[in-house]
Amino acid sequence: MTTKYLSIRELRPKLPSVVRDAAATYARYVVTRRGKPEAVILSLGDYESLMETLEIERDSALLKRLRRAESELKKGQKGKSLEEIHKALNLYYAAGKKNLLGLLKEGYLEMGAEAKALARAFEAVDRESLKYAD
Repeated sequence: MTTKYLSIRELRPKLPSVVRDAAATYARYVVTRRGKPEAVILSLGDYESLMETLEIERDSALLKRLRRAESELKKGQKGKSLEEIHKALNLYYAAGKKNLLGLLKEGYLEMGAEAKALARAFEAVDRESLKYAD
Protein backbone atom coordinates (compact mmCIF):
# COMPACT_ATOMS: atom_id res chain seq x y z
CA MET A 1 0.00 0.00 0.00
CA THR A 2 1.28 3.37 -0.94
CA THR A 3 0.33 6.84 0.16
CA LYS A 4 0.22 9.48 -2.53
CA TYR A 5 -0.17 13.22 -2.09
CA LEU A 6 -2.30 15.35 -4.39
CA SER A 7 -3.38 18.95 -4.21
CA ILE A 8 -7.05 19.70 -4.72
CA ARG A 9 -6.13 21.23 -8.08
CA GLU A 10 -4.35 18.01 -9.15
CA LEU A 11 -7.18 15.86 -7.83
CA ARG A 12 -10.09 17.51 -9.66
CA PRO A 13 -9.41 16.12 -13.15
CA LYS A 14 -8.12 12.80 -11.77
CA LEU A 15 -10.87 12.02 -9.25
CA PRO A 16 -12.43 9.04 -11.09
CA SER A 17 -9.04 7.38 -11.63
CA VAL A 18 -7.93 8.13 -8.05
CA VAL A 19 -11.08 6.45 -6.70
CA ARG A 20 -10.55 3.45 -8.99
CA ASP A 21 -6.92 3.19 -7.89
CA ALA A 22 -7.80 3.40 -4.20
CA ALA A 23 -10.46 0.69 -4.60
CA ALA A 24 -8.34 -1.62 -6.74
CA THR A 25 -4.89 -1.30 -5.17
CA TYR A 26 -5.67 0.00 -1.67
CA ALA A 27 -3.57 3.07 -2.42
CA ARG A 28 -4.17 5.95 -0.05
CA TYR A 29 -4.30 9.55 -1.11
CA VAL A 30 -3.72 12.59 1.08
CA VAL A 31 -5.42 15.62 -0.40
CA THR A 32 -3.68 18.89 0.32
CA ARG A 33 -4.80 22.50 0.19
CA ARG A 34 -2.07 25.12 0.03
CA GLY A 35 0.44 22.42 0.92
CA LYS A 36 -1.36 21.28 4.07
CA PRO A 37 -3.04 17.87 4.38
CA GLU A 38 -6.84 18.32 4.49
CA ALA A 39 -8.44 14.97 3.65
CA VAL A 40 -7.76 11.34 2.82
CA ILE A 41 -9.09 9.09 0.06
CA LEU A 42 -8.87 5.39 0.75
CA SER A 43 -10.66 2.20 -0.25
CA LEU A 44 -13.92 1.25 1.39
CA GLY A 45 -12.19 -1.85 2.78
CA ASP A 46 -9.50 0.27 4.44
CA TYR A 47 -12.13 2.63 5.83
CA GLU A 48 -14.25 -0.21 7.25
CA SER A 49 -11.16 -1.80 8.77
CA LEU A 50 -10.21 1.46 10.46
CA MET A 51 -13.73 1.95 11.81
CA GLU A 52 -13.84 -1.61 13.10
CA THR A 53 -10.46 -1.18 14.80
CA LEU A 54 -11.63 2.03 16.46
CA GLU A 55 -14.80 0.33 17.67
CA ILE A 56 -12.81 -2.59 19.09
CA GLU A 57 -10.43 -0.20 20.85
CA ARG A 58 -13.37 1.60 22.48
CA ASP A 59 -14.80 -1.66 23.84
CA SER A 60 -12.82 -2.30 27.04
CA ALA A 61 -14.47 -5.69 27.68
CA LEU A 62 -13.57 -6.87 24.19
CA LEU A 63 -9.98 -5.64 24.56
CA LYS A 64 -9.71 -7.48 27.87
CA ARG A 65 -10.87 -10.72 26.23
CA LEU A 66 -8.45 -10.22 23.34
CA ARG A 67 -5.54 -9.74 25.75
CA ARG A 68 -6.60 -12.82 27.73
CA ALA A 69 -6.76 -14.89 24.53
CA GLU A 70 -3.30 -13.70 23.51
CA SER A 71 -1.94 -14.54 26.96
CA GLU A 72 -3.43 -18.04 26.78
CA LEU A 73 -1.75 -18.62 23.43
CA LYS A 74 1.61 -17.49 24.80
CA LYS A 75 1.17 -20.00 27.62
CA GLY A 76 0.85 -22.75 25.05
CA GLN A 77 -2.88 -23.32 25.16
CA LYS A 78 -4.10 -24.66 21.85
CA GLY A 79 -6.61 -22.76 19.75
CA LYS A 80 -9.23 -24.00 17.32
CA SER A 81 -8.37 -25.70 14.06
CA LEU A 82 -9.00 -23.93 10.80
CA GLU A 83 -11.86 -26.37 10.17
CA GLU A 84 -13.50 -25.38 13.47
CA ILE A 85 -13.08 -21.72 12.63
CA HIS A 86 -14.65 -22.22 9.21
CA LYS A 87 -17.57 -24.03 10.81
CA ALA A 88 -18.09 -21.17 13.27
CA LEU A 89 -17.90 -18.62 10.45
CA ASN A 90 -20.31 -20.57 8.25
CA LEU A 91 -22.81 -20.66 11.11
CA TYR A 92 -22.19 -16.98 11.72
CA TYR A 93 -22.74 -15.96 8.10
CA ALA A 94 -25.74 -18.28 7.77
CA ALA A 95 -27.29 -16.25 10.58
CA GLY A 96 -26.89 -13.14 8.41
CA LYS A 97 -23.93 -11.60 10.22
CA LYS A 98 -21.51 -9.61 8.14
CA ASN A 99 -18.48 -8.53 10.13
CA LEU A 100 -15.83 -9.93 12.42
CA LEU A 101 -16.59 -7.40 15.13
CA GLY A 102 -20.09 -8.80 15.51
CA LEU A 103 -18.66 -12.30 15.73
CA LEU A 104 -16.26 -11.23 18.46
CA LYS A 105 -18.89 -9.32 20.40
CA GLU A 106 -21.34 -12.20 20.24
CA GLY A 107 -19.08 -14.41 22.26
CA TYR A 108 -16.67 -16.14 19.94
CA LEU A 109 -13.94 -14.71 22.14
CA GLU A 110 -15.38 -16.56 25.13
CA MET A 111 -13.50 -19.55 23.77
CA GLY A 112 -10.27 -17.90 24.96
CA ALA A 113 -7.22 -18.65 22.87
CA GLU A 114 -9.38 -19.64 19.94
CA ALA A 115 -10.00 -15.98 19.26
CA LYS A 116 -6.34 -15.44 18.46
CA ALA A 117 -6.44 -18.47 16.17
CA LEU A 118 -9.43 -16.92 14.44
CA ALA A 119 -7.58 -13.65 13.95
CA ARG A 120 -4.54 -15.50 12.58
CA ALA A 121 -6.77 -17.46 10.23
CA PHE A 122 -8.23 -14.22 8.88
CA GLU A 123 -4.75 -12.79 8.41
CA ALA A 124 -3.67 -15.94 6.56
CA VAL A 125 -6.71 -15.78 4.30
CA ASP A 126 -6.05 -12.09 3.63
CA ARG A 127 -2.39 -12.79 2.79
CA GLU A 128 -3.41 -15.66 0.52
CA SER A 129 -6.01 -13.56 -1.30
CA LEU A 130 -3.47 -10.77 -1.84
CA LYS A 131 -1.30 -13.21 -3.82
CA TYR A 132 -4.03 -13.35 -6.44
CA ALA A 133 -4.89 -9.65 -6.43
CA ASP A 134 -2.29 -8.78 -9.04
